[in-house]
Amino acid sequence: MTTGYVIGLELNFNGFIYSNSSLFLLHHLQQLNLANSYFSLALIPSGFDRLSSLTHLNLSNTCFSGQIPLDFSRLTRLVSLDLSMQENLCTPSLKLETPNLKALIQNLTSLTELFLDEVDLSAQGNDWSQVLAQSLPNLRALSLSNCNLSRPIHHSSFSQLVLLSELRLDENYLSVEAPKFLPNFSDLKILSLRSCGLYGEFPSSVFRQPNLQILDVSNNSLLTGQLPESFGNLRFLMTLQLSRCNFAGPVSPSLANLTQLTFLDLSFNSFTGSVPLFKSISQLLKLEYLYLGTNNFSGTINLDMFGNLQSLKTLDLSNNLLLSLEFGNTSFALPQLEGLFLGSCNLREFPNFLRTQDKLKNLDLSNNQIQGHLPSWIWKETLSFVDLSYNNLSGLIPESICKLTSLQIFVASYNNLSGSIPECLGNIGTLSILNLEGNRFHGMPQHFTSASSLKTLDLNGNILEGQLPMSLANCKSLEILDLGNNKIFDTFPFWLVELPMLQVLILRSNRLYGPIEPRRTPSNL
Repeated sequence: MTTGYVIGLELNFNGFIYSNSSLFLLHHLQQLNLANSYFSLALIPSGFDRLSSLTHLNLSNTCFSGQIPLDFSRLTRLVSLDLSMQENLCTPSLKLETPNLKALIQNLTSLTELFLDEVDLSAQGNDWSQVLAQSLPNLRALSLSNCNLSRPIHHSSFSQLVLLSELRLDENYLSVEAPKFLPNFSDLKILSLRSCGLYGEFPSSVFRQPNLQILDVSNNSLLTGQLPESFGNLRFLMTLQLSRCNFAGPVSPSLANLTQLTFLDLSFNSFTGSVPLFKSISQLLKLEYLYLGTNNFSGTINLDMFGNLQSLKTLDLSNNLLLSLEFGNTSFALPQLEGLFLGSCNLREFPNFLRTQDKLKNLDLSNNQIQGHLPSWIWKETLSFVDLSYNNLSGLIPESICKLTSLQIFVASYNNLSGSIPECLGNIGTLSILNLEGNRFHGMPQHFTSASSLKTLDLNGNILEGQLPMSLANCKSLEILDLGNNKIFDTFPFWLVELPMLQVLILRSNRLYGPIEPRRTPSNL
């Protein structure tokens, strides 16, 4: 009779694990995966060290909390350890204090993968990088995103991890010069150093790493650098995120060689380039997300050239030095977009191709020179964000806006819109920001009965008349209410005290009258 042993187990459940659980009797278990189970912020129970044969342990997104026990340090056969948590999923999350990081890993010399995202490592001090390099010489994947690390990388020791193919240190406080040793990682496939406080010149040799698939150094505002001609050799690159840094200079036409690229974000830098650059981009047939906003790109761009990008979901060309955009036959050529950002693109009319964009969720046409009335065909039922501010729009807001049942943000400030604001804008339950400042509206919605998500209502600088609608007391999430510089004729609205989240209230330059004293609130009427 042959007796079998359980060597691999994958479970997904909600509840608790106790130290006397039969799970810890599976002494031959080599792979244990409890990822995405939910353990109600309970402490990790003792007993894992009894699973001495474990080589792979995955407790990611399980919502354990508190101190990581020393038990794991006795699992000396571990090759992969994942205790990471998804951001904002579990609060409080895990931490390493006593034992600290060194005590946890110093005996786990076989580890090749270590994932501790969202685990609090602040108690480790300034030797965290030395500890990792000295204890885990075979490390190939290291992910320590948002771990409250606040000390620089120890260059001389960390550079010894020459086998690294994945390195993620996002959302820490390293405040360190861009590491010069990064090119030594010849097997590097994933490098993510987003929001780490990096400064200085980013090593251009990183762009020559032949196996690189993901590169993200975004949100490091003091990080400088250029894209060398050689970066077109990154034939496996799928994601390139350099936004909100201080990169500058031209973008080489060799960009067209990155045929696997699906995500390109160069926004909020000082990159330059013109029509040849956009022709190179038009050859990236797998591209899904293209963010080029807030740079120094120039010239006249014909959107027809993006017609080949049938996988494209988001296009951002806003805030550049573009002379103009031409549309040609884009009503037939452009893919169905979810996000379109054309702010400050010298537009003089609504792009006609918007008529056929039936999947659009985010639309930014702000800071242009668009004149005339709002066309009814611009309102797509899928829209959740619309910014039409700083144009020359006039006339009414069409009632067809009422079909936008998923609208969250609507901004059309500083135009010449007039008439009454459609009543439905006070009853879109998803709406969180309504900003119509600086127009010519004389009437506002009177029945805010379903505006449970409304946080900002800014109608400053119109010609609103009459009384304040007392139904505003239903907007329990309201934080900012700006009705200044209008012609509102009413007593002081003490009933606004019913708004528990209200932080900013502006009513100046109206026609409020009477004594400054409370009157009956709606709950007493």
